[in-house]
Amino acid sequence: MKLSFFLGVLMSLASLNSWCQSIAPSLFRPFDVVRAENGEVKVYFVEDKNNKSSFVIRSCGSDFPSSGSRATCTQDESRLSLDLFRRILISNFLIVDANKLLPFTENEILSYRAFDDISYKELLNQKRALEIERTRIIDYINTFGEEPSARARLNEVEQELREIENKLVIAKNGEIAKRKIIKYVDGLVITLKRTKVIFFSKAKNDQEATFNLLGNLDASRGECGTEDVMGRDKPLSIDLRVQNCAELPKSSKYFDGESEQFRWDLVSRRRDASTGQFTEVWRDNKTSFVWGDKLASTYTHDNALSYNTDDSVKKEIACLSDAGKSANAHIREKSFGIPSIEEFRLAEQHGLSSILPNVEQNVFWSSTIHPEFNSYAFVFNSSDEDESLRDTEHSVRCVAR
Repeated sequence: MKLSFFLGVLMSLASLNSWCQSIAPSLFRPFDVVRAENGEVKVYFVEDKNNKSSFVIRSCGSDFPSSGSRATCTQDESRLSLDLFRRILISNFLIVDANKLLPFTENEILSYRAFDDISYKELLNQKRALEIERTRIIDYINTFGEEPSARARLNEVEQELREIENKLVIAKNGEIAKRKIIKYVDGLVITLKRTKVIFFSKAKNDQEATFNLLGNLDASRGECGTEDVMGRDKPLSIDLRVQNCAELPKSSKYFDGESEQFRWDLVSRRRDASTGQFTEVWRDNKTSFVWGDKLASTYTHDNALSYNTDDSVKKEIACLSDAGKSANAHIREKSFGIPSIEEFRLAEQHGLSSILPNVEQNVFWSSTIHPEFNSYAFVFNSSDEDESLRDTEHSVRCVAR
């Protein structure tokens, strides 16, 4: 039998056992889910070891024989906890083509992708604060009578409330879509745990999301180390974030320096709903410095940070901005700032350009002003360092010491 013959078929559980007995026993094992896309065969199964269940994903390649068994599929394997597998499936709704996730509509997927839990809660807080202010202004007018400044501020508050209400309507749609997606994924995980063999058909609308999610699954690209993933009911730390990300494949990377090997650990990976891009934060274990991703905007030096008269840093601007918070995955337990040129040099010796994303072909401001010409500051790129006029725009990356 050709494996491709089965891919368009969703077998009913009632006839599944008798059908399994009629095929070669080496082809399928309990809890296998086998499917192929563009010729590549993938095998999914739950394995219990030491009283712990793990979800195993094997990519078998395009030349995997139809008579092969999962034991002979050894090209590439990812082993995930069931909870992590669930989280990665939810994250994949952020990546897979929105038109290929039926039974979800494109609007539902786009609403989910635009939804940001932190921004949603900030909107709710702003609404409550404005409602309190509106009540106080109305009480003031009722007590002391009409006053132009009070009436003008009341009008401003009511306009701001209307704008926030409109944003909340959009955000609420995203929250509803998120709950629906989570329910769908939870049902899928239960199905995969309980079913011996099941085929998800691209032709059936109610199975398209499953077909494409499994087909495009990348176990190393899940979100991790965020408040949304880890929960808000306990204080977070860098170590706890690293521990959460450690469940993902490729969450630790190594760089061979001149005299020793340096290890970097993923601290957080978070999708920015406003840009659709994933931001990554990594820790250099040699220095314990935590390095954020590249900010989405570019800055002049004076727009990135301000200085005292002795050229010491007075205030961080870019790293504390919304763009900075996003690039630093909204980590709040450490303070981020623009690195000095010495910190860039040391991190580069430890493998910064090889480990961190969005380094190559970018020029980053350092916080170090030229000692002789204070209209210049040092900049860093992956192959060199230089000086640049401070009114020039360059990229920014932040570090927490």
